[in-house]
Amino acid sequence: MRGIARLGQVPMLRPEGMAVDVTPVDHAAATWAALILRPGGPGRSTIHVANPHSLTLDRLINSIRHAGREVRDVDGALWK
Repeated sequence: MRGIARLGQVPMLRPEGMAVDVTPVDHAAATWAALILRPGGPGRSTIHVANPHSLTLDRLINSIRHAGREVRDVDGALWK
């Protein structure tokens, strides 16, 4: 999210309905710290910390725009 806002542009052609994870990093870090510090720890388990409610990329872009940041759609050739 911060990268899109700072760059101020996104590719014009993007996958429709593409879901993005918007888990706050402070929440993910706190969850990992709690898991690692508890007795027994996570062991060799694979644990994914993710928000169960994803946003589409278009909705995320529109939210950034609604917050007052300019985000331009640019041609894919310029995006590369």
